Amino acid sequence: MGIGANLTLPTHFTEHADEQFKFGLNARLRNKTGDQTTTSVDAVPALPLTSVVSGPNIVYYQDHYPNGPQIEGSPLRALYAAAVASGNITGDPIGNALASVHDKENVYAAYGQYQFGFGALEVVTGVRVERTEATYAGFESDTSGSAVSAVCPILDPVNNPTTRVCPISNPRNYTNVFPSLQTRYELQPDLVARAAISSTIARPGFQQLTASTTVDSGGNITTGNPNLKPTTATALDLALEKYLPHAGIASAGFFAKDIKDYIVKNVSQQAGGAQKTEGNLGVVDLISFANAPTSHLYGFETNYVQYFRDLLPGPLGGLGVSANWTWVDSSYRLPVVDPVTNLSTQSRTSVLPSTSRNTANAELLYDMYGLNLTLGAYYTSKNIFGVGNTAALDIWTQERFSVDFGSQYRVTQAFNVYFNLKNLTNTALKFTEGPGEGRVIQREFYGLTMQFGGNYKF
Repeated sequence: MGIGANLTLPTHFTEHADEQFKFGLNARLRNKTGDQTTTSVDAVPALPLTSVVSGPNIVYYQDHYPNGPQIEGSPLRALYAAAVASGNITGDPIGNALASVHDKENVYAAYGQYQFGFGALEVVTGVRVERTEATYAGFESDTSGSAVSAVCPILDPVNNPTTRVCPISNPRNYTNVFPSLQTRYELQPDLVARAAISSTIARPGFQQLTASTTVDSGGNITTGNPNLKPTTATALDLALEKYLPHAGIASAGFFAKDIKDYIVKNVSQQAGGAQKTEGNLGVVDLISFANAPTSHLYGFETNYVQYFRDLLPGPLGGLGVSANWTWVDSSYRLPVVDPVTNLSTQSRTSVLPSTSRNTANAELLYDMYGLNLTLGAYYTSKNIFGVGNTAALDIWTQERFSVDFGSQYRVTQAFNVYFNLKNLTNTALKFTEGPGEGRVIQREFYGLTMQFGGNYKF
């Protein structure tokens, strides 16, 4: 739930026409509560595969991966219903308690902003203060042998007579201050320079902060970290913009961010026998979250859009081009977990996840006589999708190049029709493990997507 109020006061201390003060208060109140109920069938009856086969075989990725027949769910549901009716099921009271979630996070904020200017200079400056008051509650198991109490009962006296389950509560209260300064200077009527310094925050999600612990069907264990700090960043942005005829623009910019407490996923491994991993004799992942000590990124971006109405005759005047390119360098340090002891032994440097070094787009445009056409090519270099214990176990999304076509024709002022073709190159989405091309672990083909239709404005 969110609520807020804002106030604007026009002022006349400088010559800027839009000079004003702005003030505001707001609050965001969030709660997350969840309980898990899991059961298992004690004795699974024999069920021939032939009795649940339904429909044709499942084949993925242009017939490269046949996965066998489809499975009909109704016989399986009937077996489970019969097991429930006969009492042939076992609950997991300890696991259910450890997976329960009772989280509360309230954020209260106030801000003040002043907009003013002198001649060709415009300035917007202000500060925002945020107070976070949160509690992340759940349960933890205790096998120390301490006396049982009403607060810490033994929930499974038959299978785990020495394990108590105790409630835990993790309060987190902190205050952040975020100043900002934005400037715009008009060098010429069609040439503008911009500069900005700002500060931001990204709070961890409930799934990262929760005190609960969950175990999936493969025995992998995920637990939150209520002591996670929010990620904060200070950013610098510089840009130069040249406005061109017919809504064209040419711009170039530089940006940099200093990031503190970037949140990373920690994955360590241990033998499956040490966990609740029925039927799993291999290793299981222990997944949690931590703050990286230092992170940064910086880069450059360019953009160009231009139509040639004044340069080309007749219908050719509707032609135009659009292109942009962004280059980013990023790094952060994250702990390395020893696969034997599961302890952090050192740290290594990696690029920030989902951050491509190069991203570029180029489009050929046409806009005249109510007809709008776009033929675009898009390129994204590889980036890290998931961070592993070592660089050899990092998951990478490999580079992609694709081409799309879009068209729209205005029949009347109120009615238009469109026809679009997506992914003309049938580019695959490919994930690999390890640096370079690595080991391919997933490849997804989407083929060509065709869209057509019309819009009418009443």
